[in-house]
Amino acid sequence: MLSDLPEDASAPSRTTLLVLGAVVIGVAVAVLVTARGYGWGELQRPGPGAFPSLIAVGLGIMGLLLFAQAALEKPRRREANAPLVAPGIRRVLAMGAVLTAYVIGLYVIGFTISSVLATLAMTHVLEAKLKWLGRFIYSAALVLIVEFVMTALFSVRFPGGLLGMLL
Repeated sequence: MLSDLPEDASAPSRTTLLVLGAVVIGVAVAVLVTARGYGWGELQRPGPGAFPSLIAVGLGIMGLLLFAQAALEKPRRREANAPLVAPGIRRVLAMGAVLTAYVIGLYVIGFTISSVLATLAMTHVLEAKLKWLGRFIYSAALVLIVEFVMTALFSVRFPGGLLGMLL
């Protein structure tokens, strides 16, 4: 009976499920390692790392479920002209790469420069209807406004990065 149902062409392939599962588990491990550094606290007094750790465990479970779904997925033939990775999945992976580079950039070149570059990259990945100069102006204005509001109103200190320490 189930074999009589038509295949859904938009359903993710086994490879896509495996890649997404690996990415989700990788993010979960990174969050868990980072949260452990904040301290988990105790049951009556949770520390600042307790909530991110719970989120990481949930992400890890989701990644394992994606692996399980890939294991149960019936292999199907890919059409000759079909892309290996769907455009939507490429966009998700690209955004993940931008966010990873942004987090690394925070510690290397500081908040302002890395935020402008990340916002510029995100507008490119999301295909904003602006030319490169417009995207850059938008990115720089957005970051400077956020930085001004957060530092002036809330006294938030942003990381200066290794570059900030050298200057």
